[in-house]
Amino acid sequence: MPRKASGALRAGSGSSGGLYPTGGTPMKEEAVMFDAGGIRLEGRMAPGTGRGAAVVSHPHPQMGGSMDNNVVEAVCEGFRRFGFSTLRFNFRGTGRSEGRYDGGRGEQDDLRAAVDFLAGRTSAPVLLGGYSFGAWVTANLYAREPFPCRLLLVSPPIDLLETPFEPLADGLIGVICGDRDAFCDIQELTKRLGRINLAPHVLAGADHFYVGREEALVITIETILNAFLKNA
Repeated sequence: MPRKASGALRAGSGSSGGLYPTGGTPMKEEAVMFDAGGIRLEGRMAPGTGRGAAVVSHPHPQMGGSMDNNVVEAVCEGFRRFGFSTLRFNFRGTGRSEGRYDGGRGEQDDLRAAVDFLAGRTSAPVLLGGYSFGAWVTANLYAREPFPCRLLLVSPPIDLLETPFEPLADGLIGVICGDRDAFCDIQELTKRLGRINLAPHVLAGADHFYVGREEALVITIETILNAFLKNA
């Protein structure tokens, strides 16, 4: 990743420390460990009502990203407000997860293992939510291995990492980006999504890190899920 991005991508990568003191769902999460091709990964799982389930992937681990990121928490919150169970997890080499960073290749295997783990704990359909590097991993896994999951991407860093969209046409339910995102050019994103008849949800006043805009992000996710579930 270019040097100019390193410091910026590190900012805002930590936990927000309680984003939803009012109006949100309480975070009752179970610490879990699961296998991923010979290594063990850590995660946190919150139960839902059986309406659906979601695996949420975090930003770049070499830039301070982890499952405790504020945007990851917001994405989980958006799913939980619709009764989804959620699993957020740490990619290999992050936190208590074993292994080491693998440039996105092994991280795709991590995500697939997380999907299999969650699918084994619920009969509900599983959706994938990815933020930044996690969105890139999610897109590349689906492009490599299409499987019956729907995808919701937040700020895919298309200015830094080549992100496929056309192979996602059958799975993508929404893409969110801030109008001040330095790593996701809105015009380019709009053009590329237009090829699969989608338009991005652009969040005013938000940069790549959504600091202070977490609740607006949750509401945008609710809007996307509401439209998706009505047509499901």
